[in-house]
Amino acid sequence: MYEDRRKFLRVSAHFGVEVQPRSGGAPFSASTVNISAGGAKMVADEPVALHEQLRLEIRFDGPTCLVFVDASVGRI
Repeated sequence: MYEDRRKFLRVSAHFGVEVQPRSGGAPFSASTVNISAGGAKMVADEPVALHEQLRLEIRFDGPTCLVFVDASVGRI
């Protein structure tokens, strides 16, 4: 029997994200691929470093809602 290593269920979800590096770099846009209670997989054209600290602004539609999150890069 196959057992999933993940602690939380991952759900495909595509949301726009505005990323602000906490080190003071220029903000850039990204988007989520999937999300879970433990984190989110995102893609962006800008490089990030492992353990880099980020401030994320996630935009949900229907109803419109902004969520602000302090995050750390866990995997690249």
